[in-house]
Amino acid sequence: MSRASFLDAAERLIERVVQRMESSRSTYRKLNEIDLSQLITDLLGELVPASAETRQNGHVDVTISHPRCLGFKHLTECKIWDGPAWHRDGMTQLLGYATGREGRVLCLAFFIRHKGMVVLLNRLREQLGPEAVPPALGPAEDHPLLSGAFVTRHQHSSGAELRIVHLGCHLWQEGNESH
Repeated sequence: MSRASFLDAAERLIERVVQRMESSRSTYRKLNEIDLSQLITDLLGELVPASAETRQNGHVDVTISHPRCLGFKHLTECKIWDGPAWHRDGMTQLLGYATGREGRVLCLAFFIRHKGMVVLLNRLREQLGPEAVPPALGPAEDHPLLSGAFVTRHQHSSGAELRIVHLGCHLWQEGNESH
């Protein structure tokens, strides 16, 4: 299995877990960021080796390891949406956690207190360019496998190009508005 195949599989599994969470959002929207990360890890643990709050240059929210210990890892930073700056902070965290060997990492935004996830992610996408922090290497692209997700490219401190996948999880419900 190649690194790219592993990353594709890991991202599809995360999307599957996100869809499961969205189908029971009245339950999951009550959780905080750490509990949401742990829930993802627990649900992934039924399928692949996954751990929460793994120590790798900081506390990575979700780490998926290759089941046959081939050395591949997929890192995910989870954020409860609190605006584009909060999401960009998550991107910066991911770039710090990564070694540069990962190829792709994922920034997962939980929309609990804000409705309009698609609109907000599209606005974010427009803001993530060469002038943004962290700077992107060109425009964002649609993710080839995950519906509604997009990918930005970044220069990692190792010199490698690292791609960040941006995915939303819609947990907002009427009566759960932002204050």
